[in-house]
Amino acid sequence: MSSYTERERAAIRVALPDAPLSDVAPGHRPTNPAASTQRVLLVVLALLAVATAWLAAPLAPPHTAEPDLARLLSAMGWIKGGIVAAAGSILFVRFRWPTSTGVAAGYVLAVSVGAFAATMIAKLAYVGPAALLFHAAALAAIVLAALEGRRAKIKLPKGSARDAVPSPDAR
Repeated sequence: MSSYTERERAAIRVALPDAPLSDVAPGHRPTNPAASTQRVLLVVLALLAVATAWLAAPLAPPHTAEPDLARLLSAMGWIKGGIVAAAGSILFVRFRWPTSTGVAAGYVLAVSVGAFAATMIAKLAYVGPAALLFHAAALAAIVLAALEGRRAKIKLPKGSARDAVPSPDAR
């Protein structure tokens, strides 16, 4: 249900010739048949990672930092947990659209590893390695999103509204 006029559609088509204009093409909304599976895996594996870190943290050697530093590090862990929760929420919505199995698995793995690392930091267990793990997971998710954006091209069916908009070369 697009509210664009034909003139606006033509302008969008000229400005973004390769863009997946699903909101410009009325009636065409790409769907992801595997969305529910991907979403369940995202939530379950992230929660499993948090639970594993929570249970494994007491096995780590005690943290010997000053109380103020310990509170700061723990707070940083909770902030990192908020970042992971935000990324997971974005991916939960992202999985509404088609994505390859490998890309979805990469996203789920990155969020799960980030959740594990953030929990370990919040519990003050192996803070250094957990911080490296968190940042590696964040970098992996960013690289994966950048590569996916370059490769993703949603093919609109013939006869869609995208074909109705004249191409700039047709003049």
